[in-house]
Amino acid sequence: MNHSLLIVICDFLLLSMLALARFDKAAPLDPNARAAVATPVSQAVRPDVVDSLRDSLKGEEAARAELSRSLEERSKVLEAERSRSESLEEEKNRLQGEAERLEKLSRELEEKRSSLAGQYQLSQQERDRLRDEVVAAQARERLMQQQMEATQNELLTARGSIASLQEEKARAERESAVLATRLEGAAQSQKRLEGEMAALREEKDAASRSAETLARNVGELAEVHQTTGEAIRKEIRDTTHLSINEVFTLFRKNRAVVRATIRTKGLLGEVDASFEKYAVFAKDEKGGVYAMAEVGRTALKPQSLVSLRSASATMLLPGMKSFEAESVLFLSSDSRVALFPVPAPLAGDAAVRPFEIEENPLRFPTAVVVTTGGEKYGEAPIRVSPGTNRYVEVQTSFANVLFGSFVPAEGDLVFSLNGKLIGFMVTGSRAVVLKEVASDGRLPLGASFDAARAAALGAALADGAGSAAE
Repeated sequence: MNHSLLIVICDFLLLSMLALARFDKAAPLDPNARAAVATPVSQAVRPDVVDSLRDSLKGEEAARAELSRSLEERSKVLEAERSRSESLEEEKNRLQGEAERLEKLSRELEEKRSSLAGQYQLSQQERDRLRDEVVAAQARERLMQQQMEATQNELLTARGSIASLQEEKARAERESAVLATRLEGAAQSQKRLEGEMAALREEKDAASRSAETLARNVGELAEVHQTTGEAIRKEIRDTTHLSINEVFTLFRKNRAVVRATIRTKGLLGEVDASFEKYAVFAKDEKGGVYAMAEVGRTALKPQSLVSLRSASATMLLPGMKSFEAESVLFLSSDSRVALFPVPAPLAGDAAVRPFEIEENPLRFPTAVVVTTGGEKYGEAPIRVSPGTNRYVEVQTSFANVLFGSFVPAEGDLVFSLNGKLIGFMVTGSRAVVLKEVASDGRLPLGASFDAARAAALGAALADGAGSAAE
């Protein structure tokens, strides 16, 4: 019997036994009471039990019949499955043999394909070579065709050119005859024109001489006019009366600050000192720009140069710019005025505007005096200083009438009412006149400072300063 069918039958029997079994526990019967009730109960329930058993047997027979039919159907299905499995196994074996045959055939085809590929490659190379030769031959044929067409075009062009040249030749011959006739008339006209040209040249020479004379006269007139106009403009600038507020504004816009640090030798050792002064810009005859300040009461005065041990100065310019002064010079007319050279790149800055020097300090009866710190300014009468033209006297009794009284002191600046710089106050009542920015001696500052050179320069300037002070 098939193994699968046997398993199904065993499962069915087990389920049937489980269905008929009762697992609830019955109550124990009293042995004495069993005999009393046995006969009546059996008689009462026997028909029902028989019927129940009969019904159970019928149901069991029906179930067994149904199970038998199910088993038969299952057996048929299993038989069909076994037949189908055997068929599939045979088909598998057949397909495997077919696969082996196809694989063998594939190997043979691959060997034939490799052989044919080698032969095809050789024939392909030959065909490529032949195709290249055909393409080259076609290109040569096209080139020859183009050359033939170009030759034909050139031939046609040449024929047209020959015809045109023949026509040009005929026309030139006709024009040559006409020109020969005109040439005779032109020769006669040339003679007439030569005479007229000679007359015109004479007239042109005369006109040129007149034009040169006129141009020379106009140039001289322009020079005179320019000189006169410049002189007039200068005279207007020199005589234009500005308010003292305008003069003070010019000072504030064109001033610098000198911050100097100096070490001198004293009785108890070396002493450090510093000072800060306002300075103004001025130019010398060579165009050099200097920041000028009065130093008569500082350690840079000529009498103190002998005891200098080091000196440096920083210049603060308009526009928040600054530089370290490399040297200092002293005014020739009064060495109490120091000159600090401004480097050319900074001197060309638009913020640095040197003051013009007043050539005639007595042009106006009064001058504008600005204190050395720039805190106060006012108008004061000036007059000639007796015995010298290097100084002017500033009358202090009327100084700054409009803006509160103050007494001019050394270091104050004196401006003309036209805005030009007159000079510096060197005493309480005398101002040195800056008719020219000329200097004596040069003292290096900073790292290049030389104490021996400072002492020699101080000795040379001391006498001049003393005589000027007198």
